[in-house]
Amino acid sequence: MKRLMFLGILSSLAIAVCCQKKIKLPDPSQHKNITKISTLRLHMPTAPGTFDPAKIFLISELYISQQIHRGLVQMDLAGQIKPAIAERWDISEDLKTYTFYLRKNALFHHGRPVVASDFVFSFRRLLDPKIKAPMRYYVKTVKNVEAIDAHTLRIQLSHPYAPMIKIFASPLMSVIPKEIIEKQIGAGPFQVHSFDQKKKKITLLPFKNYFEGASRLEKIEWFILPDEAAYYKFLAGDLDYFKIGFASASDFIQKLSQKKIKIRRTLQHGITLLGFNHKTPPFDDKNFRKALSLCIDWKAYEKNVLELNHKVADQIFPRDLFGRIDTQAFERHNLAYAKKLLKKSKYKNFKKYSPLELTKSTLFKNEKEDLFFTNAFKQLGLDLKIRYLDQNAYRDTLIKITEKNNFQLLYYRGIPFISDPHMVSGFFHSGVSNNYFHYDNPTVDFLIDQGIRTHNFEQRKKIYEKISQILYDDVAVIPLYYWDHVQAIQPTLNFGEYNYVAVEDFYTITKK
Repeated sequence: MKRLMFLGILSSLAIAVCCQKKIKLPDPSQHKNITKISTLRLHMPTAPGTFDPAKIFLISELYISQQIHRGLVQMDLAGQIKPAIAERWDISEDLKTYTFYLRKNALFHHGRPVVASDFVFSFRRLLDPKIKAPMRYYVKTVKNVEAIDAHTLRIQLSHPYAPMIKIFASPLMSVIPKEIIEKQIGAGPFQVHSFDQKKKKITLLPFKNYFEGASRLEKIEWFILPDEAAYYKFLAGDLDYFKIGFASASDFIQKLSQKKIKIRRTLQHGITLLGFNHKTPPFDDKNFRKALSLCIDWKAYEKNVLELNHKVADQIFPRDLFGRIDTQAFERHNLAYAKKLLKKSKYKNFKKYSPLELTKSTLFKNEKEDLFFTNAFKQLGLDLKIRYLDQNAYRDTLIKITEKNNFQLLYYRGIPFISDPHMVSGFFHSGVSNNYFHYDNPTVDFLIDQGIRTHNFEQRKKIYEKISQILYDDVAVIPLYYWDHVQAIQPTLNFGEYNYVAVEDFYTITKK
């Protein structure tokens, strides 16, 4: 076995081995020189539907999970791996066996120590097809999970899997106690105190026995509010942190800038796609798909539709991920050629498929964008019908998409939780449950499988460049836009600067 180097400082505390003995916890005095913040007040536009890491799908659920759960490892502010419940780990020479050595002072919120068998239970739930865990595809290479002893966990893979250690850092890979899985019990720095459905407020309190030391925050209050209501609440001083959504970001950014409020932008690895159901005519025809893409005036889309924190996407891999290709010479808007492609399509009488139906979540409702795409497709003689679903119905639709062909066009937004192109390319593998677009290309399947088995960076980079080029040429989807993460912060607070981390960890917040 070879030792994997990692960031972070390991605890040197003397801790009792036996679970029945009193456990010595980290010294809270590590925070004695930091000003306590009585309450951190936040907002989210939609209510979470679950706190179970294996079932998390909505971004609001991910935000809560980041605070109340912990797994084997975690990401620091720069997106690098550091210890969490595992204080160290080994990786075998063949890159297929991971051995994690768990700290002995990690407790669940109800007081029981976290042991290796808890991870065995949690990971097996992720792999259970009945659970329908969104993370199941990313851990399908796990062949066996076993507890060597109470504090040693061994995970064996069927083959080398390059992004595996980063995947372990996802909140969706967190540990839960098997005896109370239906409750919001985790091992993270905060615990759920209440979820007031009537007042639309979630209250978190610090877990005093958290293994890294009790949080400097005394309470987190999360209000479930639309962005506009949150904006006015923030201006009134009733919110400390305003995460600006997508519907009216430009308007909010301009207003807050005029009031000299601090605006922070963080590059996200997120991408919004217009996806096709490749199993349904006429979207199984490449000429038809390409015609839809070429009829879109991308300069007008960026100027008249997109927000200040958006940028037109030119390919499936977001900015700053390796595997991107040079698209400067590619022609992306040509209406005359789009019309010729329709005539070359195997569906000569393509108008019989009009109107095309686009499925969107109400969270992404944007009348300007809807009108833009309606007018763009109308140039080809195609009408567009837009079907809006609330977040829960939209989530259920995505889960069932692989079982039923119940859509034509899908408006999809993805936020990779780690900075690796596999988190995006995985959507296009024909053998996975989250291939929402029913895309099937044996060459792409082969390259994706090759990419996760290859650990040499330059070789991986070339593999993902090939994947990007094929998906672009095949018009597997229409990439729409990337975005920056925009937050307004009250001047009394200081947040760590996150690089490539999808979700903030409020354990790190300080007061100026």
